Amino acid sequence: MMPDTTGVELNDFPPIKEDWYGLIFSDFEEKKDKNNNTYAKLEFTIEGTKRKAWVNLSYDIGFLWKVKQFKAAVGASDTDRNLADFKNVRLKGYVKDELYQGKHYPRVEEFKPYGSNLTEDNPESRPEEDSDDQLPF
Repeated sequence: MMPDTTGVELNDFPPIKEDWYGLIFSDFEEKKDKNNNTYAKLEFTIEGTKRKAWVNLSYDIGFLWKVKQFKAAVGASDTDRNLADFKNVRLKGYVKDELYQGKHYPRVEEFKPYGSNLTEDNPESRPEEDSDDQLPF
């Protein structure tokens, strides 16, 4: 016999198209996982929509590359430690749809500074490298 589903809401957002999006870093919560390791659950607003996207940033040594990537995207230095200082900062994020418990969640996979228009499939968008003639010294 199937269970009663009264009060259960259907997910009204369709899956998000996998792509680079403008994001605004809107909120975070630092938590502990089941092994007592610290991570930060980051929340973003996708520009031009009411949709949110999320990512968990592990503080474990093996995942610090992703923390560094996030810091670079929001203009933080390696020594900046307070996430609250970067709330409402704009950045770009590569967002993928993740199906979890029957709902679609936009998950941020990569970060870049907001002014960056670099994409893996569009190498022409990469800025030209300065030649020695353009250097001021």
